[in-house]
Amino acid sequence: MIEEKIPYANYEAVREEVFSLEKRLADLGVDRKSCHIDLVPENFIESPQGRLYLIDWEYSSMNDPMWDLAALFLESEFTRQEEEAFLSHYESEQTPVSREKIAIYKILQDAIWSLWTVYKEEQGADFGDYGVSRYQRAVKGLSYYGGSDEK
Repeated sequence: MIEEKIPYANYEAVREEVFSLEKRLADLGVDRKSCHIDLVPENFIESPQGRLYLIDWEYSSMNDPMWDLAALFLESEFTRQEEEAFLSHYESEQTPVSREKIAIYKILQDAIWSLWTVYKEEQGADFGDYGVSRYQRAVKGLSYYGGSDEK
């Protein structure tokens, strides 16, 4: 639990906007499938034979696969062009993609990790500008929905 005031600019208003995305997700529908949840680059390992393995399934759960795609794009720092190239190979009739849900999940993940940073820093950790950067990117993402323009 975070004991101190959240140190981010305009946090309460941004928090309201983040929570308002819940209704939009409900309107879009959440397709729950088995998901990894933690698609950071360190969880991909290539064997000497060139086979790719996804490890560290401790956070896995039933979730929307678009959450995993959002995490992959954020954590691997894909450019917009790289995202589109990836999706052009991934998307099919059997695996439809919702770019809007990916955008929403990116905002949610940035918001979550910015708050996680506040919590960890209250315990003495130092993450530099990581939390602020994630928060600012969440705010920027909210502008996609006509929301916050807080920098």
